[in-house]
Amino acid sequence: MIFWLGFLIYVNVAKTGVTTEFRATVLLCHRPLQCQTIVRVLQYFGFWATIANSLIHITFFHRRSAGNMRHIISILMQNEAGALTRVTSLFSTRGYNIESLSVAPTEDPQVSRLTMVTNGSDAVIDQIIKQLFKLVDIVNIADMTLGEHIERELMLMKVRLNEGANIADIISAAGARVLDDSAENFTVELTGTGVQINDFMKTLGTRSEILAVVRSGAMAIARGTTVLSSGL
Repeated sequence: MIFWLGFLIYVNVAKTGVTTEFRATVLLCHRPLQCQTIVRVLQYFGFWATIANSLIHITFFHRRSAGNMRHIISILMQNEAGALTRVTSLFSTRGYNIESLSVAPTEDPQVSRLTMVTNGSDAVIDQIIKQLFKLVDIVNIADMTLGEHIERELMLMKVRLNEGANIADIISAAGARVLDDSAENFTVELTGTGVQINDFMKTLGTRSEILAVVRSGAMAIARGTTVLSSGL
């Protein structure tokens, strides 16, 4: 949807004492070049550039973010060479970044489950899913964020503890598991949501030097009786 914003600007030109009436109609859409061009034009009018720039920035970026949301997409696909490339290319060619991606075989060795996290509008993600269904490798797809689901992520983290640091309380509070208790290469494992993992990293980082972080990316499964079935 295209939104038009019309506003009237009166600019007092101090040097000439002339009052200039400037009328601008701003097209707010998903093309940042238009807004940038308008701002450059308005900069000629000095003081009002600040108002115009702020107004365009706030409204434009609000429109961009309002329609986007985080999506966790689960895909069942056949274990065929090039199947993963064909799936991810549908997102990259449309300019959508994949935040995380994990793939592993299911109980059926011929089928793998791919879990992908991306951001986009519901309409665009729906169109991409319809295009994915046309690929011969695809068995089934579900946008997990459209229903109730359980989301988890695995993280392995290696740190060098600060001298005299005691992190037992941090480990216990987060429910993490110690894999290597060497002070120089202290390694822990944590399973939780993305927010829980981020908080744990931040807290542990206050008492140690982070050496390495390995994250699986989000995985999700539907709550209740709903199952993403291969039907094979």
